[in-house]
Amino acid sequence: MLAAAGLLLIAGGYGWLDRINRLLLAFLVVSTLATTLLVLPRVEWGSLFAFGWAADPMALLFIVALAGFMPNPLDASVAVSLWTIEGEKPHGTERPIPLATARSGFVWSYGLTTLLAVCFCIMGAGVMHSADTAPAPDAAGFAAQIIDLYRSTLGPIPALLAAIAALSVMLTTAIAATDAYGRTYAAGWDELAGTGDGTRFRASYAFFTLGWIALAIAALFLLLAEFASFIDLVTSTSFLIAPVIALLNHLVVTRCPMPEDTRPGPAMRWLSLAAILVMTGIAAMYLLLRAG
Repeated sequence: MLAAAGLLLIAGGYGWLDRINRLLLAFLVVSTLATTLLVLPRVEWGSLFAFGWAADPMALLFIVALAGFMPNPLDASVAVSLWTIEGEKPHGTERPIPLATARSGFVWSYGLTTLLAVCFCIMGAGVMHSADTAPAPDAAGFAAQIIDLYRSTLGPIPALLAAIAALSVMLTTAIAATDAYGRTYAAGWDELAGTGDGTRFRASYAFFTLGWIALAIAALFLLLAEFASFIDLVTSTSFLIAPVIALLNHLVVTRCPMPEDTRPGPAMRWLSLAAILVMTGIAAMYLLLRAG
């Protein structure tokens, strides 16, 4: 799947990424909403008001790991910016995407991601939590376990919908992440080299994309003996570096040269600084819990 994603991106670039992910996203939204509606009667809603987990250090560590990728790791800000630039190219350099349009697109995407996250939480609560099932430790076993649970508890149609949703998530993530890392490294390389040459960018994009795929495949074979531990490490690390990335994002839009009317206002700046402080505090708590 990773190799296919890489070849697709190198051959078709951002245009194919955008079209294919739109199609997969449609499957994802429809199948997820339908499965969530089917699961609703099985959810133990009383557990919403049970906060005993707050005294469990392992639960707090899990929340930190979850927050590392929810709804996206903060370094996605670079990829989103590069995708916005790519999206402007069909309009020509004289007609960049208006700031309001870019903001609206981000807000809608963020809101849809939040809705899907809530749906997946409900799906897990209605199928895995209600059956008191512990997740399988390996990736393939966990995927099979999820589909089998849906089949045994809700029947073959919900199981098929859950499988479509899971496959859509994996495909969109693989394609978007492969492009994001390849594009980010290629853009960084061109910035450091000062080339600004489209032909050179395409060559460096292909190089870094293939390199990223090779590393990912190596990780799949070498680091996934314990799937849960691997995911915990990756997401926790992402959260620990989030305050640094958030600070860099803040400095970019407040200190670097850009039109004044596109800079965030005072309220947004204070909110950004407050979020950086909160993330720093939680990261410190995480390290203390790990040390203890």
